[in-house]
Amino acid sequence: MDNILVKRYVHTSYDNWPGKITSLIYLGGCNFRCPFCNTPELVKNHQAVPNLNFSDVISHLTNRKNWIDAVVITGGEPSLHKADVIEMLNELKAEGFKTKVETNGFDLEFITELNKLQLVDLWSIDIKASLDMYKKATDIDVKAETMRRTIKAVIESGVNHEFKTVAVPGLHDKFQIFKLAQELQGAQKYIIHNFDPSSTLDPHYMIIKPFTEKQIAALAEQARQFIKDVEIR
Repeated sequence: MDNILVKRYVHTSYDNWPGKITSLIYLGGCNFRCPFCNTPELVKNHQAVPNLNFSDVISHLTNRKNWIDAVVITGGEPSLHKADVIEMLNELKAEGFKTKVETNGFDLEFITELNKLQLVDLWSIDIKASLDMYKKATDIDVKAETMRRTIKAVIESGVNHEFKTVAVPGLHDKFQIFKLAQELQGAQKYIIHNFDPSSTLDPHYMIIKPFTEKQIAALAEQARQFIKDVEIR
């Protein structure tokens, strides 16, 4: 486990999995270049971020087993480290932790394999925009059908899941959220995060003002036409 490198470890979180106290493990690198990304240090130049050994992380987690309910693996993009993620999840499950994995959903094989291994208790799929807007949202070419297959597979998998979107003025509006929620019809939960301009991959996005509470609430109402459980965070 000493060869598995973690970029960040958050000991305690109360708002990542409702009803559970979680710890967060961040991995480096991402295949998307979303200009509004709020962890730019884990995307562009993650090699410069000091490493933690997973063996130290799991040791700390094990000592806090009576306090921590679940562990979240996020990034960056965990699907770029499939073998390491499988090893981490096996260890976490062996210690009795519930597990959540956050991913951009681009690599359906990653999701399918982990489901076959029954290593994930909750998937969190980060849907960047309506499917016709993915180029603008990710700065790479992503075919709509790629994401559509992931959405369908996750919804039909029988594994607990949530989809989430960071709502960014200029990228999202009521019509975009309407179209996106239509694609997500049948999902267990949809979470809308208001954009945070304090740290972004593209510095130009740091001057964008987030949506107001009223505006975010209006976006959520659009989504509720297709998804029963819509949450604003």
